[in-house]
Amino acid sequence: MLHQSRFRLLVALSLFLPALKLAAADVDAGPATAKGSPCVQCFRIRVGLPRVVRGPAANMADNRFTEIQLPSGRFRGFDAHADTRIIDGNEPWDMGGPEHTVLGPGRPGTYNACGQWLNHAELAGTTTLGFIHDETACKYQVGQTHKSMSLAISTDYGLNWNSLGQIITGSDTPMANKNTGEGDCTAVNGRDGYYYAYCFRTRDSALIVARARVSSPDPGGWMKFFQGKWDQPGLGGDATRLTTGSGASAAYWTTTGEVVLTTWVQGGLGLALTSDHTMLTLYLNHYLLSIRETGNVQRRQNSSSIR
Repeated sequence: MLHQSRFRLLVALSLFLPALKLAAADVDAGPATAKGSPCVQCFRIRVGLPRVVRGPAANMADNRFTEIQLPSGRFRGFDAHADTRIIDGNEPWDMGGPEHTVLGPGRPGTYNACGQWLNHAELAGTTTLGFIHDETACKYQVGQTHKSMSLAISTDYGLNWNSLGQIITGSDTPMANKNTGEGDCTAVNGRDGYYYAYCFRTRDSALIVARARVSSPDPGGWMKFFQGKWDQPGLGGDATRLTTGSGASAAYWTTTGEVVLTTWVQGGLGLALTSDHTMLTLYLNHYLLSIRETGNVQRRQNSSSIR
């Protein structure tokens, strides 16, 4: 992942992650809606004061920060920057403690030779599924890398991982001085028998979606949505462009049965809803969190405020 991605995700994580528990408590679902109609008017969101959970630092926050709850009641977060590290805490926002590396770059010439970023951890009973962003053929100094996604499983809540192989790849191949492939995915259980992975396609800066049955999310089981059908293979198939840009993080809204996604809109981080996993409806016509300029995140000395 490149510098721009690190900056954007660091901003999103520093500001948005601490407010998730508060925001969840302050969402008023309002009246029920007809199936298939996103309830845009149902949202009332209050974002609290920013709380710095981790960083800012140059060697962190290069992924969608994801957490699981452990049987003890504590929480385990996954941070990544070519390697993936775990941090345990007593609360979802208690992620400032020691970190431990659990995934690293693969062997030279492999699809994960440049790194493994765990973008989403999903509990399935006592097994943890890891949706991993992989990169190879990287020369970051000239803007070159090739992306894909793989699936791994853990039986000890993320301490050790067994890779099952790639699940999503693009139709292109590595090219000099370019970003290629498909990756940067986050996944969500749609509660309809499928996992859905929302991914970034580099060749046209598109957000795309693929799905697999919850009962069989292994390599070969993923299909991309293309021209109204889920009939393109996850490995090398084509996909319909849902919207522009990466940055999507997805969650299932238990009240309405919709999927909520963060997405980039003009000026900052916005919010979208979908009832069918493919048609996105923007919430409001402007951003929820502002990103007014490019560059590095700045934090005043001895302060938790970010500008």
